[in-house]
Amino acid sequence: MDKKFYVTTPIYYINGSPHLGHAYTSIIADVMARAYQSLGSDVFFLTGTDEHGQKIAEAAADAHMDIQTFIDQRSGEFRKMNECLGISNLHFIRTSSATHEEVVTEIITTIYNKGDIYAGKYRGLYCVACEAYYTPDELLDGKHCKTHLTEVRELEEDTYFFKLSNFQQKLLEFYSANPDFILPKERASEILNRVKGGLDDLCITRTTFDWGIRFPFNEKHVLYVWVDALCNYISGLKESNTLHYNKYWPPNLHIVGKDISWFHTVIWPALLLSAGITPPHHILIHGWWTVEGEKMSKTRGNVIDPFEMSQKYGSDVFRFYLMYNAHISSDSNFSLLELKQQNNAILANNIGNLVSRVVTLLNQYCDGIIPIVGKLELEDERIIAIIKYTKKYTEALEEYNVRNALLDVIEKFSELNKYITREKPWDDFKNNNRESGEKTLALIAESIRFLSFCLDPFMPLKSQEMRSILGTKNLSFQFSFKNSEGSKVLTEKKILFVKLD
Repeated sequence: MDKKFYVTTPIYYINGSPHLGHAYTSIIADVMARAYQSLGSDVFFLTGTDEHGQKIAEAAADAHMDIQTFIDQRSGEFRKMNECLGISNLHFIRTSSATHEEVVTEIITTIYNKGDIYAGKYRGLYCVACEAYYTPDELLDGKHCKTHLTEVRELEEDTYFFKLSNFQQKLLEFYSANPDFILPKERASEILNRVKGGLDDLCITRTTFDWGIRFPFNEKHVLYVWVDALCNYISGLKESNTLHYNKYWPPNLHIVGKDISWFHTVIWPALLLSAGITPPHHILIHGWWTVEGEKMSKTRGNVIDPFEMSQKYGSDVFRFYLMYNAHISSDSNFSLLELKQQNNAILANNIGNLVSRVVTLLNQYCDGIIPIVGKLELEDERIIAIIKYTKKYTEALEEYNVRNALLDVIEKFSELNKYITREKPWDDFKNNNRESGEKTLALIAESIRFLSFCLDPFMPLKSQEMRSILGTKNLSFQFSFKNSEGSKVLTEKKILFVKLD
């Protein structure tokens, strides 16, 4: 594991309220942050909101609100989403902050002084929702944005350009020297082929609206929202603590959706290379979520609200479902029926029922105290070896494959269920083979404690509740009976996971 681990979500554009896609990205980042911290890394986790651009100005006008009130309200919704989902970010950056504006101005000034920015005129097809220009062949029927399905606008205006075309070879060399910069590998080939086809210079200022950061060399121009927004990964560090930039830069991991992969894998490293700043180590690009097989949209009325999901089913169940079913390299499908089925089968039956059985037996036969372990048999050694083997878990996290790490933990709970069924400790107590019964219960109790630690990044509330039920507070990432022996389990029956109809 890296000694220093700096992970980010994209900053969320606040023209709309938080939805499933925002929650998904934030939970992946939170899992990575919690996991790396628990395994000994010094972690900094940044998220926030993107608050400039024409789209925000228009959204505020449509809501009949002044812009400041509008962005304060919408940004507040994303803060509440983080609290609701148990997101453990250390800082929340807003691009309307004074520190962010200072950092953006400093970076743009450096790039300008390098000679990588020049004045010109731009005419092109512009999608307000994307805040981006497109060529006709990048659009549906040459008129509609492929992401938002809205008709683009033809714009012509004076602007300043960033010499992105000059960075084609530098980017290709950078990708070659850093083959894991774009993850997963399936996404990298798409980006590389596009870069090899040539790069156009990037229009980086606008004059048709004024809600944004002023271009420092011409006050009539406002900086392109993406140039502004990408700098948050630097301004967030500096705003949280002036020493954090030197400590944590460059980022270990940016987590982004596939719709904004071009900005993060091409434009962002090009800007950084021009400014003399080291690019991030990795960009993890994930797919989108459909809902019951259909694209999520307000028109269809199938937008998944993370607040509603957390309120109805609990934030940890929602987190578990997304991480268990997410396929980073492709789109994933959200099904409410599947969420309930997996809650019942995996969480309630496989995990919750095991905890309940062990606690009940400990209260019935051991006065609620986790006993000291005596002689171990071959079968005991085998199950301990399975539980203690963490290479698959840690390697999955190092590869940023959160699903495989979670699957490993779930499989181990399944092995414990098989073990208790084979060993039948209740029969040992009935047949006066107390030492064997105590050994089995102590082994399972310590295994649950250990696995709760592995489960903590995914389900921080429920994993803590497991340890509370077992009466153990030790967070050691080491399997040792001493972590659990002598702990007093709860005497009253507590259901860890409620079954859903």
